[in-house]
Order: sequence, then structure tokens, then C-alpha cells
Amino acid sequence: MIAVSGHAAVVAPPILVTRFGNATVLTERAGMPPEDIHKTRSNTLAAYYEVEHPPLRDHDDLNDAMAVAYVMQDMLRQGLLTPEDFA
Repeated sequence: MIAVSGHAAVVAPPILVTRFGNATVLTERAGMPPEDIHKTRSNTLAAYYEVEHPPLRDHDDLNDAMAVAYVMQDMLRQGLLTPEDFA
């Protein structure tokens, strides 16, 4: 969504567009069941994993991305993901 929003606003991305991906691949690698992947949205992912974070607004691109980032950081800390998983 960030890549699409940046393109629509004619803002050059700070990283190559080919580096953008979908966090569902990472949640699958971390062991999230496929049925949960399909029904869990970015704005509810932190609650699913019980990751605490500052208050964020739902359905806001930046806030949804931040919520996903908080979950990914937590997965790294727990060893559910490794830095190599992001390559």
C-alpha cells in the first residue's frame, strides 16, 4: 500500500519498488495459520499477536504500516523471524 500510495502521489520511494512485499509471507514464515492470515488485517495484526504499541488510527496507511512493523520487530525479538527472512 505504501508503494501504491507513493506512486499515486508522485513521490519517489526511498527504496526500490521491487523491495516492497507483503507481510503475509513473513507471518506465514513465523507460523501464523493460513486461515488466520486470510482473516487478519494490518490494523488487527498487533492485537492478534498481543503486541503493545502506541495508539494508532485504523485504516490509515502510515499507521497500518507502523502496526505491522511493531509486529515484525516483536517476531524478530522472539526469534520467530530472522533478518534473512526479509531479504
